[in-house]
Amino acid sequence: NKLPTTLKSAIIETNPVVSGSGSGGLSPNTNDNIYLLSTREVGFNAAYDNKRDINTDTRVLDYYSTHNSNQYRVKKDLNNNASTWWLRSAGSSLGTYFYFVSTDSNSSITNAYKACGVAPAFRIAE
Repeated sequence: NKLPTTLKSAIIETNPVVSGSGSGGLSPNTNDNIYLLSTREVGFNAAYDNKRDINTDTRVLDYYSTHNSNQYRVKKDLNNNASTWWLRSAGSSLGTYFYFVSTDSNSSITNAYKACGVAPAFRIAE
């Protein structure tokens, strides 16, 4: 709700569940306006994503492909400090474990109780 009205009206629905589904399965009929990114979309090797073919069903997003330095994965909090942030990718065998991006731009996995930020993503209509 804090986004400007012109931006909110340009956001279109998307089906982001193409990777990072973990052991719980897929939700092919789920469309979202705002969602969390998967490990593969931000440029990590997603070989552990056992629900889809990572070579054909998902890809690294253009921003992370163009800016292929790890520094572009680092997100800052309101005090301009590097902060951990959740991805939507669940662990393949542990139903309560999810991946996050650490302050040094690496991916790690932990139980969902960990306090992390979020970096929501959305698509804008052309």
